[in-house]
Amino acid sequence: MLYTFGVRTAVFAYRPAPIQVNFLGFPGSLGANFFDYVVTDPVVTPVAAAADYDEKFAYLPDCYQPNDAQREVGPMPSRAACGLPETGFIFCCFNNTYKITPDLFDCWCDLLRRVAGSVLWLLDANLQAKENLLREAAARGIAPERVVFAPKLPSSQHLARLALADLVLDTRPYNAHTTASDALWVGVPIVTWPGPTFASRVAASLVTTIGMPETIAGSLDEYEAIALHLAQAPDQLAGLKQRIEQARATSPLFDSTRFAANLEGLFGRMVERWNSGAAPAHLQPQAVSTAALEARRVAPITPKPLLDVRANGTSPRATKVAVDPAAWSRVPRVNSAFLGEPVSKRGTGAPRIAVVTPYYKERREWLERCIDSVRAQDYPATHYMVADGFPQDWIDATGVHHVRLDQAHADFGNTPRAIGGMLAVSEGFDAICFLDADNWYAPNHVSTCLNTVANSTEELDYVIALRNFVRNDGSVIPMPNSEDDTAGHVDTNCYFLLRGAFHTIPRWSLMPKPLAVICDRIYRVILEHDQLRRTRAAAVTVNYLCTWRGPYEAVGETPPDFAKSWVDPTNYLQWWRGLADNERNVVDKLIGARLQLS
Repeated sequence: MLYTFGVRTAVFAYRPAPIQVNFLGFPGSLGANFFDYVVTDPVVTPVAAAADYDEKFAYLPDCYQPNDAQREVGPMPSRAACGLPETGFIFCCFNNTYKITPDLFDCWCDLLRRVAGSVLWLLDANLQAKENLLREAAARGIAPERVVFAPKLPSSQHLARLALADLVLDTRPYNAHTTASDALWVGVPIVTWPGPTFASRVAASLVTTIGMPETIAGSLDEYEAIALHLAQAPDQLAGLKQRIEQARATSPLFDSTRFAANLEGLFGRMVERWNSGAAPAHLQPQAVSTAALEARRVAPITPKPLLDVRANGTSPRATKVAVDPAAWSRVPRVNSAFLGEPVSKRGTGAPRIAVVTPYYKERREWLERCIDSVRAQDYPATHYMVADGFPQDWIDATGVHHVRLDQAHADFGNTPRAIGGMLAVSEGFDAICFLDADNWYAPNHVSTCLNTVANSTEELDYVIALRNFVRNDGSVIPMPNSEDDTAGHVDTNCYFLLRGAFHTIPRWSLMPKPLAVICDRIYRVILEHDQLRRTRAAAVTVNYLCTWRGPYEAVGETPPDFAKSWVDPTNYLQWWRGLADNERNVVDKLIGARLQLS
C-alpha cells in the first residue's frame, strides 16, 4: 500500500483484500487496525518498537528500501558549474529544507567554523527557505558564500553533481531516505544520528546494509565528532568512498534481484499464514537461498565506475547530447535552418524549463508530433502532458510527465493548463511555456525565448513568441490578417512565462466556463492588468496547426476534415451581458482583472 498523494486509504477499511500491507510510501504505522503488516527491517523498526504499531512487523533481511542498480549517472560537472569553490571540503544535505532543525543547523555551522574553507551544500527548495537559512547562518557567524544552494535537476544530472560532495550530513527526526541512497549510489558517505521512529532510522538502515555502521552516531555530539574527524582525515574518508564503490556491486542494498526475491518470499509467508487460518504475526527476517537467488538472475549487473573529479584536478566537461535525427521525423520546421545562437546562461546553473500540454481528444499523430517537438529542442525542457478526461495509456511510455485527470472539464484546457503550470511551479522550474496538443514547436523555441530574455535590457516577466498558421504538413498558410500581440490576441502557445508571471497561472482555472472559449484573450487581460514586463521574440518558433476553416478558405483552399468554423461569440456575450453588476464583480475577482467585453 503506497501512502502517497491522492491515495484512497479509506478504501482499505472495507477489507477489499484478505491481507493488507503497509509498504514503502509512509515511513511508520498507518495507525489503522485494518492493515495486517508493515514491510520493514530490523534497523528501522526494532522489536522493541512493536507496541507503537498497529501492524505486525514483516521483516526483510536487508534494508526495507528497494533500489535500482541501473540508475544512470551523467557526466560529472565541475565545481564551478555548481557554484562550489574550487577547493575546500563540501558538507552536503539535499534533504527537503523542512527537515532541518535548529540543533542540527547549529552543529553544521560549528563544523563550518572548525573546518577552514569548507562549505555547506543545500537544496534550493524555495526562496523563503533559502532566505531563512542564510539569515540563520549569518546569525551564527557564517558568511553567505559558505552556504551554497543547488537547484533541482533531472535525476542523472543530480546524481552526477552529488558525487562532488565529500560528506552527507543527515537530518533528524526525519532522515534522508531516497536522498541517502542517492548519495551512496554515487559514492558519498553519510553521517547519521538515528532516533526512535521509523522516519528517523532509515539512513542508519541504508549505511548498515552497505556495511558502514561506523558513520552511525549515538548522540548529537558524536554525530559532530564523526563528521569533523572525516573532514580532517582525508585518507580515512577516501577509504570509506572506496568501500562504497566496491559495495555498489556486492551489497544487498543495490541488488534488485535479491530484494525482489526476499520480498516475494515475505509475501508468500503472509499467504501461508492466511491459508492456515493463523492470525497475522511478526515475520522474522528470512533470506532467499543462494541457489534460488542465482536461478533468478539473468545476468549480473555491473555498475558503471564513478568519475572522481578530484583524481587529477579536472573533470569531464558536461556536453549536450546530440539529437537523434529520428526524433525530427514528425516535426515539420518553420524552415530548415537552425536558428539562434547558444543560450546565454546567467549565474552558475542553467535555467530549468517546463512545457505544459493540455490534451483532450486530439489525434494520436498530433500528440506524438507535439511530444517529439519538445524532445527535439536544442535546449532541454521537461514536458508535462495533462489529460482532460481522456488519458491515453501509450503516453506513459514516452518519457513525459503524464498527469491523468479522470473527469473532462470541457473548458478548452484551462484546468489542465493551470494544474500543469502549478505543478511545474511547485517543482522549481525557472520558466514555463505552453503547447497545445495539436501544435508543435520549432526546435529552437526554448533557446530563442531564453536568448530574448538574456539579451533584454530590463528584467522581464514573460516573452511572447511568434507563430505561423500551418497546415498539417508544416507548410505555412499566408494569413491575410495578422493574429499576434499587435492585433489584440496572443495564443497560449506563444507565452513563455518567467517567475514574475507565475502568480497568474492559477487564474486560468478560475475563469467561468462560458468564457473558456476566449481564454487566451482573458489571460492577456490578466497579464496586462498586473503590468507585467514583456517583450516579443524576433523569430517565428511556434507552429499553430490551423484547425479553423477560415484561413484555408481565405487562400482559396478546401479546408481539411478537422477544420471547424470560427467560434460564434453570441452565446458567451449574451451570458456576460445578462450578469448583474455584483456578478460581474465576482468574475473580476476570480480572474484578478477588470473584464470588459463588447
